[in-house]
Amino acid sequence: MVVYRLCAAAWASRRFALNGEGAARYGQRWNPAGQRAAYFGSSRALCALEYLVHVGDVEDVPELRMVRLEIRDDPADYDDFSDEQRRRLPRNWRERDAMSRCQQFGGELLGPTGKLGFKVPSALIPAEWNIVLNPDHPTFRDSIVSFRSEGPFVYDPRLLAIGQSR
Repeated sequence: MVVYRLCAAAWASRRFALNGEGAARYGQRWNPAGQRAAYFGSSRALCALEYLVHVGDVEDVPELRMVRLEIRDDPADYDDFSDEQRRRLPRNWRERDAMSRCQQFGGELLGPTGKLGFKVPSALIPAEWNIVLNPDHPTFRDSIVSFRSEGPFVYDPRLLAIGQSR
């Protein structure tokens, strides 16, 4: 399975892009604070949107790199988002006030008896997928087939102009 992540150039090394420390420090949609998780997207385009939506001021966008990760694609390693899991999500899972329930949901999947990772719909484009990997899983390191930084990523200025018009 090939997945992508857009991150600041300073964090685009294998050591930092895969450690899940940032997500653990603050907690994200699918993991509570204190639980490491490495977030990836199913496409470069989704990663670009996921990053951009969190940018407060377009003047503050650092130098970026797109990271490409190929990871073993054994279905036994991943929790594929099933109809049962979709029913367990809060109805308003895409909204900020559902964050703690989403974190609890993901925290259970990442827990000590959890899988290597899981797939969840993007809050921005629910037909697209985010892949949340568990750096603490015993097979995490062995599951990595390849990792590479694809070089600088630069947003088209027209996209950044949309953010300035808010």
